[in-house]
Amino acid sequence: MAVLVTGASGYLGQFVVAHYAQEGCKVGGTYGTGVKPEFEGDVHMFQVDLASGDGLQQCFDALGPLQAVINCAAQAAPAACEGDGEAAARAVNVPTQLLAALHRHEQQHGSAPVLAHISTDHVYQGTSSFYKESAELHPVNTYGRTKVEAEAAVAASWRRHVILRPSIIFGPPPPSPTRRGLFLQFMDGCLADRKPTTFFSDEWRTPTYVRDLVEACAAAVRRCDELPAAPPAARIFNVGSPARMSRVDMALAVARVRGHDPALVLPGAAASVPRNCATPSDISMDTEAVQSVLGVHMTPFEDALRQIFDVAAAEDGAEEGQQV
Repeated sequence: MAVLVTGASGYLGQFVVAHYAQEGCKVGGTYGTGVKPEFEGDVHMFQVDLASGDGLQQCFDALGPLQAVINCAAQAAPAACEGDGEAAARAVNVPTQLLAALHRHEQQHGSAPVLAHISTDHVYQGTSSFYKESAELHPVNTYGRTKVEAEAAVAASWRRHVILRPSIIFGPPPPSPTRRGLFLQFMDGCLADRKPTTFFSDEWRTPTYVRDLVEACAAAVRRCDELPAAPPAARIFNVGSPARMSRVDMALAVARVRGHDPALVLPGAAASVPRNCATPSDISMDTEAVQSVLGVHMTPFEDALRQIFDVAAAEDGAEEGQQV
């Protein structure tokens, strides 16, 4: 099986590449202007500009017939999508060049890979709770609007598609460093340093465990052809933990699991921090469909934390043992 992962140098992309490499697949990955990540297994990395398409056809030609493409590439920082950054963000977030390359692939090889496209919870307006996939989409910022456009482009252009909508993605550190900070590690670091830190108490999300999202990508590829063509929401899946949580809730959970002082977690209003873009208040999601249709269990947030930090502790202990 040959798989292409776009945005392979990003947080999610690295875990998706590692998953398929461990499964024994031939894996291609794209990265942009950052450092080329290194992976074990049959992994081939290509420097590609997904906005202009430069390097993309060479990537497809080198990999040959593909069974799946996992599109993890995005400008995912909402603030960076505003103002002067809007055109560049749209060029990456709406995968026009990737879709064109897929059509050329189909003409050349006579086969259509499954496209698993990563979207976001920012497509929702944020005035309700536990949004279902069929909810009307009214994003409040440019990032969300570009992702709505992307979903529409994918659905209109590529029949064998599945769209996944995660929230704040968290998990262990990735194999290679990423340019963006990691929210879970930030929370844990502040509390470990006994630094009182303010977290928003009035924005709610369903945080997404990276390992659950990787499993959802794999399930989407496996089960794509079982999904009905209509309604459109039948090929869209929210991916996130079962609970509706504020960032205060998340930080307190980290404190409980890690034994930090919960008094260091200070609640604050989102409006207290200046921002250059609107942010939705409550975009918590109903994740029943990804579990019942794709068969992917959504790990409760604290259970995921125990897995993450138990593994981290075990790895630290092994390293210390090797140094003795």
